[in-house]
Amino acid sequence: MAIARVALDATRGRREPRLSALLRTRVALGHSITGQRGRCGQSLHRAEQELDRASPQPPPWLAFCGPAELTGQAALCHYNLGDFTPALQDDDPPASARTVVATYAYRLRKCLGHDTLVREPGRYRLRIQDSELDLALAAKLASSAETAVAEGDAEGGRDRYAAALQSFTGEPLAGLPGPYAERHRERLSRWRRALLERRLELDLATGHHDEAVEALTDLTAADPLSDRLRELLALARHRSRTER
Repeated sequence: MAIARVALDATRGRREPRLSALLRTRVALGHSITGQRGRCGQSLHRAEQELDRASPQPPPWLAFCGPAELTGQAALCHYNLGDFTPALQDDDPPASARTVVATYAYRLRKCLGHDTLVREPGRYRLRIQDSELDLALAAKLASSAETAVAEGDAEGGRDRYAAALQSFTGEPLAGLPGPYAERHRERLSRWRRALLERRLELDLATGHHDEAVEALTDLTAADPLSDRLRELLALARHRSRTER
């Protein structure tokens, strides 16, 4: 928080509004950690004001700082302030829960559009197509990959598995606390690992041995007890040497 404040003071009057918004969220996060609810809310509000006046074409290094970034930082703030945990554990949520939900719904509707997140009596409904979900896209690509392999197109199957893996960006559900998120995080991580192993098998089947060696060397270093990875690495190295 101190660093963010120094940066705000040092660039006063000459900084990009989007940068101001980013720094304000870091100040808010600091206030939330120390339990200063009022100051946290003020900093979040000022961050929103700064973002509202930011250029629609930000510098590349600030492109990530948009409504979604502010919503995520605000969620962390409210979590630190204890607004979420009681609501998930008790039948009688705190008085602030309704306001918190409405605040996030408003921000999400700005990001997603009013036709995507619609308000209904007593709830909000997210209206999206399966084709808009990265998980559904990855599953469709994986199914298509196996169909291609069954039809004798191993190269096409490999390419589709590679495309399915591109749907994963970092750790699944990163930053979401609680046992429910943890269970799904582990499940998705196992599935991603299975997709990766299948693509590596097809790397070997289609002659991409050098690429497989590079990927498997990193994977076995991270998971040295996996017999399957070590088996694939040994096979990839053998075939790579044979080709030379």
